[in-house]
Amino acid sequence: MYAKSIQSELLQFSAKQPLWVQDSLRRIAIHGKSSQSDLDEAVAMCKSAHGLATSGTVPKPVPLSATHLPASVTSGGCAVNLTELCDLENVNALLSGQTLSFAPAGLTIVYGTNGAGKSGYARVLKRLCRARGSVVPILPNVFGKAPGRPSASITFDVGGAPSVWTGAIDESGPAPPAVLAEVAVFDVAAATHTVEKQQEVALLPPGLDLLPVLKDVLDHVVATLKKEDESDSAPSMPNLNPGTPSCAFLARLTNRTTEAELDAACSWTADDETARVRAAAAVANLRANNPRALAQRARKRSERIDTLVAALERAGENLDDQVVMRIDQRLRELKDARAAVALHKGDLLPSDLLPGTGGDAWKAMWEAARVYSEEGAFPGHAFPHTEKDARCVLCQQELGDAAVERLQTFVEFVADALSKNLKAAEAAVAKAVQHVAQAIEPGLEAGNLMDVLDDLEEIDSQAVKGFVEASMARRDALRTCLDPDMEDGDVPALAGAPTDELKATAAAAKEQAARLNAQTEEDAIKQAISTMNELEDRKVLSGVRGRLEAEVERKARVERRKVARRDCRTNQVTTLLDALTATHVTEALASAFNKELLALGGKHLAVEVIKTGTSKATTYTALALKNAAHDKAVVRSVLSEGEQRAVSLAWFFAELTLSTSKSAIVFDDPVSSLDHDWRRSVAARLSEEAAQRQVVVFTHDAVFLHMLHADASAAGAVPYSLQVQRCGGAPGYCSADVPWEKKNVKQRVGALKDEHVALSKTKKTGTDNEYAENVVGYLDRLRKTWERAVEECLFNGVIERFGYGVKTQSIAEVDVLDTDYAAIDAGMSACSAWVHDPAQGLLAPPPTPDEVASMVNALVDWVTEIRNRRPKNSLPKLTRL
Repeated sequence: MYAKSIQSELLQFSAKQPLWVQDSLRRIAIHGKSSQSDLDEAVAMCKSAHGLATSGTVPKPVPLSATHLPASVTSGGCAVNLTELCDLENVNALLSGQTLSFAPAGLTIVYGTNGAGKSGYARVLKRLCRARGSVVPILPNVFGKAPGRPSASITFDVGGAPSVWTGAIDESGPAPPAVLAEVAVFDVAAATHTVEKQQEVALLPPGLDLLPVLKDVLDHVVATLKKEDESDSAPSMPNLNPGTPSCAFLARLTNRTTEAELDAACSWTADDETARVRAAAAVANLRANNPRALAQRARKRSERIDTLVAALERAGENLDDQVVMRIDQRLRELKDARAAVALHKGDLLPSDLLPGTGGDAWKAMWEAARVYSEEGAFPGHAFPHTEKDARCVLCQQELGDAAVERLQTFVEFVADALSKNLKAAEAAVAKAVQHVAQAIEPGLEAGNLMDVLDDLEEIDSQAVKGFVEASMARRDALRTCLDPDMEDGDVPALAGAPTDELKATAAAAKEQAARLNAQTEEDAIKQAISTMNELEDRKVLSGVRGRLEAEVERKARVERRKVARRDCRTNQVTTLLDALTATHVTEALASAFNKELLALGGKHLAVEVIKTGTSKATTYTALALKNAAHDKAVVRSVLSEGEQRAVSLAWFFAELTLSTSKSAIVFDDPVSSLDHDWRRSVAARLSEEAAQRQVVVFTHDAVFLHMLHADASAAGAVPYSLQVQRCGGAPGYCSADVPWEKKNVKQRVGALKDEHVALSKTKKTGTDNEYAENVVGYLDRLRKTWERAVEECLFNGVIERFGYGVKTQSIAEVDVLDTDYAAIDAGMSACSAWVHDPAQGLLAPPPTPDEVASMVNALVDWVTEIRNRRPKNSLPKLTRL
């Protein structure tokens, strides 16, 4: 009912889609997936439908029809089964070179005690296949020296076709084959994830599983179109003058721009070129006579004249007759001061002093001595320091009375008013020298400031230049007068600066600038510039016509890809999946979950499946407590660990019922934390599933192993057992066998036959002690086989250790004869003599290999005799050694 309803909805949905989308749905319906070629052709068909160029031949879309759906609905895809896991290298501490084989169908049981290495193999399968919850990183032997990268090889078949994959399996290793995701793995991490988080429903009902694949196809087409948009770069466009019609045309260029519009925008003739040249000349002429430009030139002209006038006036002021008179006055004062000092020097200083005493050089020495005395030799004392024990700062000898008196004379000489007058006169002359040196500005002397005269036809430039030359001559003469080493000369006269005409001209220029600046720019120049710009821009466009056409075509492609992406909106897929999920997934999954939980014995658990949403064509569900009053009551916080494990198993099996896939499923310790009742239910459910698909179970639970053997045999799924154990202290040794305690009578007799070969070899090549030790072990196993034969053969399995109960209907076949007691007693006694610890000196030599063979044959003969007298019973058929 569900498949038919889903078919109808799919066909109705498909009919509303573009043809290429219908074709993609058809391909998914037939193949169950989309290959790379399917994706490439979907892109090609989409582009072709929207007028976009494609490479190669584009297939004609074939719409989805009802005839395409049954095959995908009934086939469920090809089953993926595991064959073997081998060539493990650097995987945890597992032995390398081991092979873990799996039965091609039915139940494979991998048994191993804690620490034997079975979880290492389970981790590898979880890394390569599909599992919920976090995947534990596969590390090399962390205690080994310089371990290499973990790697493995897995052999599997898809629909009967064998395949092999080999590669690194650490976190940075390559992705395993995608088809291995069909193999589901259940372990403690998956169980925890199930009860804690919302789940993505990965196994959808037939038909409904097409939509997530379609979503991936649509996403691929969108991604390809966007990538083409990114690589489809626009040609470079010219920079045009803002506001021109050509600039506006370029800005509104679209995919709808016509050839006629391009012709009009890009046309260019000889007459257009003539018009452009004339327009450029007109603009140049108008700009040259532009009022604002003329005002600017007049303003700059007046500023330059003002600068020249100021320089001329300052030169006149710095060199006029008043200045000459002041210089004469300063020179006379200096001369008089020098004469006064010379006249009175003899009155102040003794006549027996060294030549030059009191002169400039001597004064410099005196000043230096003062500084050294006050700052270095005698801080805090005025110079000269002549108190008791004072010393001369020059010769550093103690000062006598004569020296003190001489120093006092020098002090009076230096402090004399005539000397001060001389200093003042010298300073005044020095200042006059500086004033004269700066009388003429450098720009005026160099002629830079007079460049403006070249533009002033109304000005007598020679008069200005003559004034400047006269100023320089007067300045030089004054500098000669002020130099005490030069003889006085005549100072040439200097007329007034010719600035009146210059000032009048500057005023006229300022008035002209103000008048011109008040005028507005005429419309004529604006129109001329506009005409020139448009002609220039149209000439530019005429040269890039090809680029404009390329841009129109590019914009057309972009628009077509934009429209094409509308075909790929996944919200319509999500909407359909959401509607179909409500009926065909959520309700179906909830019903299947309730059925599975009930079958496992969880009738008392108030847990239900709820839908949490659909996003991007993916459905999400979660587990919740029924009728929980507390808002924080969640499955993980209420149920016990064992109940959570049972709930997660029920979920796992419920999802399997929604899919027609019969690919393998793998369980790693599925009954951890479960009691014997739960384990019995899980064993029965796994055995039931093993009758339909390949089931692999890793376990360390011996009781659960026994249950699996019993239930699988009853369900017609003959169990295939392997054992993982430690060898040489290292885990991971694989053998296609089960522990001795788990073997039945037939398996034990077969093993005893194989061991008898080794026993005979030890007798021939080993020591007596080695042979005796081997015989003890051998007879111990033979004795246990007698015990198992009593349970399995004599009593017909009516009562079994770890069995579910007493098989009362099997009692009808049970008969115990006196000969049975005798055979059992004889066989057990023969073994017990060597199994138990004997008294010293009383034990006979160990039996020979032939005698041991006779003991085994006695067991075989007894079981054969029971089998012969019970023709309706299915006791094992054994053969003698």
